[in-house]
Amino acid sequence: METLYLTANALDKLTVLCPQTLKNLEEDAASLAEEIISKYNKEEVKSAERLIFHAITTVSKYLLTERAEDSELDALLIYFENLFMDSGENPIEALIGVFAYYLLSKPYFDSYRHLISAYLFDEIDLGEAA
Repeated sequence: METLYLTANALDKLTVLCPQTLKNLEEDAASLAEEIISKYNKEEVKSAERLIFHAITTVSKYLLTERAEDSELDALLIYFENLFMDSGENPIEALIGVFAYYLLSKPYFDSYRHLISAYLFDEIDLGEAA
């Protein structure tokens, strides 16, 4: 069972705006997870921040390959630019983040779930989210 780190709305937008990129990411998820976990396991100090750092770095490189559809990424970026207008949020970071957290929700990361979940849910201001 996958643990979702994205809201239903975020997942819907990702599915609608980036169907081919998401399909390709699904196909490549095992090898990407292996790369992320391999880099993480070489870390001297283990932490959720380092695991997420490697996920974000790996996904950002992946989004620059031919496996990511430029037109789909452009559509998602425009969506984030409009969503975050005047908020100070970085739409490019949001774009990379949704794909990274989507990948981190996959079963390949089950043995790291406690780290990821504790970090993400500690970082969320529940009062603000409500």
